[in-house]
Amino acid sequence: MIRNIVVVFISLLFIQVGTWAQIVDSDLLRRANKGDPEAMYQAGMAYEALGDTGYLEEAYRWFAKSADKDYAPAQAMLAYHLKNGIGTIQDSGTAMTWAKKASSHDDGLATWILAQLSSDNGALSSDAMQYVKKAFDLDYPIAKLLYAKMYSEGSFDYQFPKDVKMARSLLREVADAGDVSANALLGVLLRKESDNSEEAFNRLKMAADKGNAEAMAQIASMYYLGEGVPKADESEAFKYYKLSADAGDPSGIEGLADCYRLGIGSGGVFNEWASGLYNRIGKESPRLSYLKGYYLNKGEGIPKDINRALSLFQSAASAGNVFAQALLGVSCFEGSDPFTSKDYEKAFPYLNAALNNKDFSLLPNSLSASVCQYAAVCKRYGFGTEMVISEADALRDRSNDLKSLATGESVPFGLVGMITREESLSSCPLSWESGEFSNILQKVTFDYPKPAMAVKVESAPAPPKVQKQQNGRVAAFFELGPFGFAPTSHISSRDGESYWIKGSVFDASFSLGWLADSGFFIGGGAGISSFSDKRMTAIEGFLDARYIIQMGGALSPFLGARGGVAYGAPDVGIGLHYGGSVGLKIDLGKGIAIDLGVKAAMNTLNDDNKTKGGLVVPFVGICF
Repeated sequence: MIRNIVVVFISLLFIQVGTWAQIVDSDLLRRANKGDPEAMYQAGMAYEALGDTGYLEEAYRWFAKSADKDYAPAQAMLAYHLKNGIGTIQDSGTAMTWAKKASSHDDGLATWILAQLSSDNGALSSDAMQYVKKAFDLDYPIAKLLYAKMYSEGSFDYQFPKDVKMARSLLREVADAGDVSANALLGVLLRKESDNSEEAFNRLKMAADKGNAEAMAQIASMYYLGEGVPKADESEAFKYYKLSADAGDPSGIEGLADCYRLGIGSGGVFNEWASGLYNRIGKESPRLSYLKGYYLNKGEGIPKDINRALSLFQSAASAGNVFAQALLGVSCFEGSDPFTSKDYEKAFPYLNAALNNKDFSLLPNSLSASVCQYAAVCKRYGFGTEMVISEADALRDRSNDLKSLATGESVPFGLVGMITREESLSSCPLSWESGEFSNILQKVTFDYPKPAMAVKVESAPAPPKVQKQQNGRVAAFFELGPFGFAPTSHISSRDGESYWIKGSVFDASFSLGWLADSGFFIGGGAGISSFSDKRMTAIEGFLDARYIIQMGGALSPFLGARGGVAYGAPDVGIGLHYGGSVGLKIDLGKGIAIDLGVKAAMNTLNDDNKTKGGLVVPFVGICF
């Protein structure tokens, strides 16, 4: 029985190896194995496209063989793998060596990798710039993006005059070739300049539909404002903000939080969700500090904490946020949260800062009226400022005008409306206003014009035939339960007596089958159970099914079931084996995991002695 199981296992293994061998066209592999450098490179690219760890290691192996034959594209890919530790151990020094060899043959990818390796902790340096210029001359697409960025802003350090027309031309050239980043960058540039909102929307939509999270947030803002589209659409704005937020973009998260806070396209106001989203955003801005403080001050969707709220308000006010300045001035004058008592003199600097803020008109009329009214009192009586009756009267009249305008006003929660067009653009990494180049410098593309190669081959091979990758992989589970319990085992013997066995049990099993990406596993396996004092030993063969509940992260619970036949003692017999398991999968990466769980099973061995053995076994296992 065991010999048969081993034979089946080895056969399955050879079948799988044969499957791997058929991933790349056999004619291509034949030429690669004969030493054709371009065929070796094409085989590597075929494995590269499949993406899994094992395939990437195979891709690296072919690139290394081709690179040794001085084939420039393979040398560039080898440098890329070594730089990023893909399919091999990360080694920047060796990556630099191979990239220089390929760049000497005018390879664009290799030259760009040299720019990345020469950068100063991700920032553009003079050493990196020489390689950027060469990559640009070789028509490498991302080098053109970087040039477009410099032309759009002007760069004194690298002698780039500001030339928006040139920036657009370069971006269009790369975008029209299908580059997602270029479409996103061009869309933001057009939107920023209010030059062509319809084209801006179309460019950003193309990038958003290809998965660019920053473009999704920009599209959401444009749908909300009705910019570049026939009319505003709150439901589409909510949809794209959520897509962007799910992809982890800070602007998308902030926009989605605004939607929940204000009930924009979300079907209602959900302050708890909004508060949680604001607190997810790692970056800080005056607007975010104010909104986080507002929730803490009100205790909406989050435990109330006026001390933390005050700190956030003060930070936002110092950075020029008019809402924080106005709220602090009014609250301090009235003695309301986050202040514990009235203090007119302390209130005036906040009130005065809000009055003189260029964004004062953004405040709701009711809040503006209170700011003017309380500032008038301070001016009339000299609280925290010089007593000036004429200014006090002017502020009083202004307050009365604002109160009349506030009649019937709908004030949003938090007083702040949706993120504005200007805020959307300035907070987007694609806006380029930060002056950082690293977000472009760290990108890479393999879709670039191929220069003349260092090695001439007699004929260009046909492109590799890559089979569609299946949504899963072959997986094996080995489980060991060194000590368990046999709570229901008994032997009904010829003399009519039943002998119960309540003791320990040893259990081991091995399964091999298909593990789908959805978490379902189906396969076959074999195992052995040995009860206490060897009163009963069974060898089992079974079908194995389990479902791994994928929750994200390294930990995943699973449920299992099995059924099959058992063969064993005390008097040799054949019966049924069935059971189930429950446990936790701990993912170690690279397709390897540790399983911890408990299984319960039953063996029935029908012979002259009708034997039944039930077991409960904690086990530890490994999946690979």
